[in-house]
Amino acid sequence: MITTVASAPRGANSPTAGREQSLLATLASWLVPSFADVVYMALIVILVLAGSRIISADGDPARHIVVGRHILSTGSIPSTNVFSTSVPEAPFHPHEWLAEVASAISYDWLGAAGPALLHGVVIALAFTVLFRHLRARGHRLTSSLALTFTAAAVSSLHWIARPHIFTFLGTAMVMALLDAFRAGRIRARILWLLQLITAVWANFHGGYLLGLVLIATYVAADLVRVCLGDAGKAASARSRLKMLLAVFAGCIVSVGFTPGGPLGLLRLFAYVRGSAITDNTSEFLSPNFHLASDQLFLLFLLSLIAALAFSSRRPALEEGAAVVGLVAMALHSARYIPLAVIALTPLFARQLETVRIRGAQNALTRLARIVAAWGQRRDEAWTRIDQTLRG
Repeated sequence: MITTVASAPRGANSPTAGREQSLLATLASWLVPSFADVVYMALIVILVLAGSRIISADGDPARHIVVGRHILSTGSIPSTNVFSTSVPEAPFHPHEWLAEVASAISYDWLGAAGPALLHGVVIALAFTVLFRHLRARGHRLTSSLALTFTAAAVSSLHWIARPHIFTFLGTAMVMALLDAFRAGRIRARILWLLQLITAVWANFHGGYLLGLVLIATYVAADLVRVCLGDAGKAASARSRLKMLLAVFAGCIVSVGFTPGGPLGLLRLFAYVRGSAITDNTSEFLSPNFHLASDQLFLLFLLSLIAALAFSSRRPALEEGAAVVGLVAMALHSARYIPLAVIALTPLFARQLETVRIRGAQNALTRLARIVAAWGQRRDEAWTRIDQTLRG
């Protein structure tokens, strides 16, 4: 590049010009969206375009709107199945009553577009939380973007305007807080947010049970370290374990602040364990890898296995337990695929970045190194840009 100093305008280096440039740079830092904003807005656009499918993929969105309208009109939460003409006295347990109320309100405001937009916003928030979680762990910007959109694509098989979408967000938030506490990025008292999250989540969807399982996984991992680890690991695990046990107990108590009360958790266990509905509904059955939507999960799963096999890093106890448990859940019921992908993507990112390109010099390894070098240059440039943005 050839530059001509004489072509610079007179006064370009004056204090006034410097102040103007500084002002413009400050304005740009607040007005230009950050990469997290871009992730959120891109997903919103995708979800709005897919709105008709989200609202009409099955008949459940209409049912939830009807229940929400009933709650709004009567000012009470039904305990019997008032929607049935044959067995109106049968027990009725609306675990997701708050999500149903939100769906009904959005429908009254915007028609069918309301629930689609409501649940689209929640999905976009869930994956924005995932992206910020990856960045907080120090993962590269380029890989964080790629993995976030990959996770979103895999989870899209269950993008429906139903209460389970709120479990996407709950899973992302719980994983982000647990991981930050385990790594020492947040103070211990911040972990009490899990109790608030669980209390709200339990009124939006019964998937809060997964949040409790994830917390219990971290408790069990630190308990093993206390019993079997060396002195240093046992001491740090013991200090974390006290906080985790207290928070876990608080979350169990907070589950009682639902229409079902403390017994709601037991009813949820009975529902998950098996019923005529769960045994005969397609989303509760194992994934069908002959379908394109489920093949995306198969590709994610095989890539995760490869990253675990060829990475130089050994997963932590809680990470290994999460892989076994979540993969088992996803292979048992296709509806758990999005939750497994959201929870396992941070581990996938860490394993992927510790994979080393080895082997003799050939066309494939040279290409891999060229792509890796290009990605690193892009990552450094985009990171410098992102660090200046505050809007």
